[in-house]
Amino acid sequence: MKTNLYFNSKRLRTPQGEFVAWCDCMGTGRCLSRSLHRAANSVFKLHAAFSIAQSETDDVRCYPVMDGIYITSPSRNTMNHVLRNAFCELAREFVRKPGTDNMHMIRAGLAFGPTLHGSDIPEAAFFGVFDDGREVKKETFEQSTLNRDR
Repeated sequence: MKTNLYFNSKRLRTPQGEFVAWCDCMGTGRCLSRSLHRAANSVFKLHAAFSIAQSETDDVRCYPVMDGIYITSPSRNTMNHVLRNAFCELAREFVRKPGTDNMHMIRAGLAFGPTLHGSDIPEAAFFGVFDDGREVKKETFEQSTLNRDR
């Protein structure tokens, strides 16, 4: 069996230091066991709050993942601004719609370190020639069913 798996990590760019935050809705699993609609509302309110909070800057990248979101920025001030604005958006929502069914606990953690983004991976890291002469390119990866965020 021939494989199409190829990646050359030596072609990666040098990671840049960035602040990385993980923010999630606590208790989503329990909420999901009671009501898909309530859990979905909680998750998408979180994603919407970060979409609004980061809309004022180009210096932030947000990656929604299930009941949470990864946020990256090279600037701590920008990161703090986005986190604060997102938490304020959620607090306003909870005040406007009182009742425990509409509220959930949000938490975030912040770290700093070398960061690579998938969109920054160069074409050369995906290109290779197998022993049988087949070429593997970035398109092979992009056509994968695991890369279906569109």
